[in-house]
Amino acid sequence: MRPVLKHAKPGQLLWNYTDAEFLEMLKVPLERCKHKEQAEKLTLRGVRAGKATQMAKDGEDWVKIQRYGQWKGSQSMMRYIADDAIDKPKALKMQMDLSDAEDEAGGLDSIEEASIKYGDDGAGGNDGD
Repeated sequence: MRPVLKHAKPGQLLWNYTDAEFLEMLKVPLERCKHKEQAEKLTLRGVRAGKATQMAKDGEDWVKIQRYGQWKGSQSMMRYIADDAIDKPKALKMQMDLSDAEDEAGGLDSIEEASIKYGDDGAGGNDGD
């Protein structure tokens, strides 16, 4: 696996599987380990949301989380992260500034700029609590 990932870039196709084929490959080991009910509930969206939520809980900054999930905007990213993993006051302030930036040419125009303005941890995690 390491040789495959060593030269890979974000968004690059690593294998030639459809989403359904890949999801089925994830479910098979769960079913073999007698976790059929969990396997039936598994979705790729759930895997993506779980990773983003864990990153936020671990205190990763929003820029890193957004890049991991390949979300174009913070609003779409926020739909994937569990509410208890978000510093809500910081998140609200950042969202307001990003929204205002869309209306004003000189404002913040990216999550990267907002992350810099509000600190390295963006409005993401709760410092590992």
